[in-house]
Amino acid sequence: MEPVILEEIKDSAIRIAIRLALGEYILRGPQENVMELESRVAWATVIAELEKEGYALVSPEAYATTNNLAPSAVADMIEQDGILFALVYVAGDETFTAVPLADREKREPLGSVPR
Repeated sequence: MEPVILEEIKDSAIRIAIRLALGEYILRGPQENVMELESRVAWATVIAELEKEGYALVSPEAYATTNNLAPSAVADMIEQDGILFALVYVAGDETFTAVPLADREKREPLGSVPR
């Protein structure tokens, strides 16, 4: 296991969205740590592909439970501190969010993000 590094998971998520032509996305948040995808299919696909790279993505509530944190502390880590990566899809008044657990299974990355 190795720690999840914000820039690495963000780069992997961007690469996946581009490689699979999953549509548009927006990076927002204090460290551009929130990736909002345009469809639920794109959101679920990026999660599945990140899991193939060794990341375990869970809901913010599950992250809070796993790490003995209040849900508001996890929200602060994402929206205010910018230290936790989040994949987001918004459908009307419903928001789907997934965040990585602190450690990932070590696997070889598929390549760098095209610039």
